[in-house]
Amino acid sequence: MAEPNGRVEIYLQARRLLQHLYELYLEHGHLRWDYSVDDDDVAEMLALGMTVAEGKRALDVLETKRLVRASTLHSVELDQFGVDAVEDLARLDRLLPVARAAGLVPRGIEGGVDVAELEQHLSFVREVELRSLLARDLDELRRAMDTGLVKASLILCGSILEALLLDVVSRRSDLAAAYRPKKKFPDGFSLCDFIEIVVGEQIVPEAVGKMANCVVDHRDLIHPAAEQRRATKIDTERAVAMAAFLRVVTKDLADAYVSGAIAAFENR
Repeated sequence: MAEPNGRVEIYLQARRLLQHLYELYLEHGHLRWDYSVDDDDVAEMLALGMTVAEGKRALDVLETKRLVRASTLHSVELDQFGVDAVEDLARLDRLLPVARAAGLVPRGIEGGVDVAELEQHLSFVREVELRSLLARDLDELRRAMDTGLVKASLILCGSILEALLLDVVSRRSDLAAAYRPKKKFPDGFSLCDFIEIVVGEQIVPEAVGKMANCVVDHRDLIHPAAEQRRATKIDTERAVAMAAFLRVVTKDLADAYVSGAIAAFENR
């Protein structure tokens, strides 16, 4: 039976918040931290597509469904049941059902991501294990964009881009490191640094470098202090731009593999 419109919206918001908590869990590396939605969390809630009041309501839903548990009087913590739900879509659909009939479709990000198309262009990736990880992350990106999770989409786009670029440039780490001699390679290099390398080494067209102004460094979004300090903007338009940039770079790297440009870089 289809859920009423109001409940669908509540569950969509609860899903977005649960995904956000899951990302915090990945950042912290453990479940022992508190989370609350306060009146001064306007920007954070807007990034999740809801008001503070809706955020508080979504948190109540998650607690009712036992996806989070109360840790103090005014805060909760994610538990393993919530982690398992995020990682098992079928379970999540049972706990927070969203009717997709009669126009009740989650508010996705226009354009989305064609995972099958991108996976067709991953032949240049040398590490077999990395291909498997990329397939997982691409599927998570599709789900994030389909459900309108803007911040999650930006983080995943940046992470996937970095993995693809690092797979290529690390084949000649000596050449790559020379682009930023004062930085430690690869940990100290930003996403834009990796893009500059593949452009400078003529692995991808120069136009890719000019498109890089649409890039939002995903590392700035993982740490709230960095996000606030650098006034990083989080909106649908940037998520769409990042997804488009991901498609362009992936295809260009695949073309470079076929044309021999990557091999030429390796053999310099």
